[in-house]
Amino acid sequence: MFEDAQIHIRPVAVLAEPWMIWVVIGSLALLAYSRLNFPAIYKLMAVSITHYRVVQQEIRDVPPLSRRGLISLIPFALAVWTLFFYLGIKTKNPELDLGFTFFAKLIGVVCAIYVIKVLAIRAVQILTDGDFGLEEYIFNLFLFAEIGALVLFPIVLIASYVPLHGAEWWLWFGVGFWVFTYFWRLFRGVMSAFQHRTPMIYIILYLCALEILPLLVVFRVLDISLH
Repeated sequence: MFEDAQIHIRPVAVLAEPWMIWVVIGSLALLAYSRLNFPAIYKLMAVSITHYRVVQQEIRDVPPLSRRGLISLIPFALAVWTLFFYLGIKTKNPELDLGFTFFAKLIGVVCAIYVIKVLAIRAVQILTDGDFGLEEYIFNLFLFAEIGALVLFPIVLIASYVPLHGAEWWLWFGVGFWVFTYFWRLFRGVMSAFQHRTPMIYIILYLCALEILPLLVVFRVLDISLH
């Protein structure tokens, strides 16, 4: 998938590449647009951390993908998370200038994973003629990605422009945060499924097919593309 990406060797002192500044500027513009036009989503994010029952009521009132505030932050979250993964890949071979082409393909992979997850959830809802807490799961899927992106954005900026040995520490901090939020989201999803009396077999199948398998596929594709 990534065989067409132009990879160059160059000595580096930092992980940043010239094109990254435009990704940063674009991300800031997306964030500013969302903050000015949909301030309510930020209040909902804050509430979701400590008062989750309020969020559950909000989901019943308005479907997740009908919330323009939630949708407005998706491009920002995609850009930040992909840049974070890109920098993580570069720490293994910092002299490689993977380039914007590789970044664009990587963001396409991340986007495809989320699209497949949503389509699979919709398919389950249609086939079973039930919700099983899946609307709540979709909401958490995007909400946690966006909260994570807001936290990771300054980490990505720092890791891009500090010396390499310092960048690795910042990125490891980001990895720790990613793991924490990932399992926190899974925990909430499983608890919600139990509340909706979802059969255990459905929970296990979803976790295996749409949580664990995509991660394994992404790691395998990246490993093959860089060797």
